[in-house]
Amino acid sequence: MRLNEKQNISRKQLPGNNDYLAPEQDEIEVSLFGPGYGESVLLHIGYNQWVIVDSCIEPVSEFPAPISYLRRINVDPAIAVKQIIATHWHDDHVRGLAEAFKECKSAEFVCSVAQTTKEFFTLVAVYGARSMIESTGVKEFSEILEILRNRGTKNKFISPKFAVEGRCLWQRNTKPGDQSQPCAIYALSPSDASVLLAQIGLSKLIPQVGETKKRVPSLGPNHSSVVLLVTIGQDSILLGADLEETGNSNTGWMAIINSGTRPKEKASFFKIPHHGSVTADNPQVWSLMLRSKPISSLTPFATGKVFLPTKDDVVRICNNTDKAFATSIPKHPKSRSRPKMVEKQLKEMRIKLRSVYCSPGQVRARGRYIDEKINWTVQLLGGAIELKDIYH
Repeated sequence: MRLNEKQNISRKQLPGNNDYLAPEQDEIEVSLFGPGYGESVLLHIGYNQWVIVDSCIEPVSEFPAPISYLRRINVDPAIAVKQIIATHWHDDHVRGLAEAFKECKSAEFVCSVAQTTKEFFTLVAVYGARSMIESTGVKEFSEILEILRNRGTKNKFISPKFAVEGRCLWQRNTKPGDQSQPCAIYALSPSDASVLLAQIGLSKLIPQVGETKKRVPSLGPNHSSVVLLVTIGQDSILLGADLEETGNSNTGWMAIINSGTRPKEKASFFKIPHHGSVTADNPQVWSLMLRSKPISSLTPFATGKVFLPTKDDVVRICNNTDKAFATSIPKHPKSRSRPKMVEKQLKEMRIKLRSVYCSPGQVRARGRYIDEKINWTVQLLGGAIELKDIYH
């Protein structure tokens, strides 16, 4: 299918600041950025109300992509961003999150309830901002907690809002007046069982007395990840974060599907989880939680011998929808040679450096709520591409 045929898609390269226009007041926007380092979702709910989900860094500016974009379209993040949501603490989803939160002075900070455990706060204390062993995810949370402390007063402690299955995180109308549609953001995960498993996993990462500190690895499967459902009238937006399928009815995607408290509005936009990997796929999500052929997008991932999505992943996703997009093509960066002494020190400290690959992009969907659904228009910016063309 050609661009602009049936799908209402346009492709353009990233323009200069003066060429970017903000959405209209009554327009909904979902923008997916990546893979600078990780991924980020930016939502416009309407009437200059914005929400940032996760963060990634632009390779050139080394600044959070959603903040750069907001400035490019002349939106002040200090006023317009109402919430910043961290779906989980893994490095590739929170790089630059503290910087983004610093810029969004009136935003509420939301994170997984799994980040309230004693084990996670112990990790923050051990691997916080002053640690010589860099662990980006924990370091970002340490800095965010410090920002919250500074924003509070002696008589007013500002706490993060914690996301857990079934909790409404935010609720407003899309616009003022009689024609407004109710809008809400719900956390669909983690489940109680997932929080317990995340707690057990975190306890294993805390170094014992006398043990050398090591870089904190990402845990898998990702039990603490926060899946979000944004409901707008009778339509919705499903943001899959990095939640994986576990084969257990009380955790992962099956826990969401089996939930009796889950809002039943089917989504017309789907942020595909875990870079399109089969480990995060559950066919019932497509049949029970999504409208037919939803707009779907993902960020690619490439490290070591791992390329996501794989060719099989692309075929599987495209069999479910012909409106699937990726922010870039997955490819490895060229390796860089370093002095032997530097390589030795990195090895001793168990630090692995990963370069960012080129051509980060943005999948941007905008639409208005008409006749009980959002009529989307998709733009592919920078290195973004239709998913079916990713391996061509």
